[in-house]
Amino acid sequence: MIKYSEPIMRKRFSGESLQEAKEKALEWIGEYVICKDELKDVSYTVDVDTEQQSPTIAVTLFAHLEVSEVQDRHCKICKEFHKSFFANENCNCNACNLVAFEKRMEDALRSKKLFYKENLRRILSKG
Repeated sequence: MIKYSEPIMRKRFSGESLQEAKEKALEWIGEYVICKDELKDVSYTVDVDTEQQSPTIAVTLFAHLEVSEVQDRHCKICKEFHKSFFANENCNCNACNLVAFEKRMEDALRSKKLFYKENLRRILSKG
């Protein structure tokens, strides 16, 4: 399941200490993001905001679009168009640039997942 993501909101939380800022951020995420059914497909990142003078945590919310849904809709439209305007009803989906693009996305995602898994394993083993 490959998704495109776009940031939809960024909110900053400051505190006397970094720990206080983290607690405020996590409390807000729990109350306004995780517990809301209408935001169930929204994801978020939590980062230390170094642009601010006081200890600050930045939470960024992301909207997602699943590639498979868009691809299915694109293929359906393409096949209907092909059938309407050409005598040959068979589409050559192997020549479609969308398929090549999806393979590149899958390769990039596989590399990214491996990178994060290795980092997580390293971080947790130090813990």
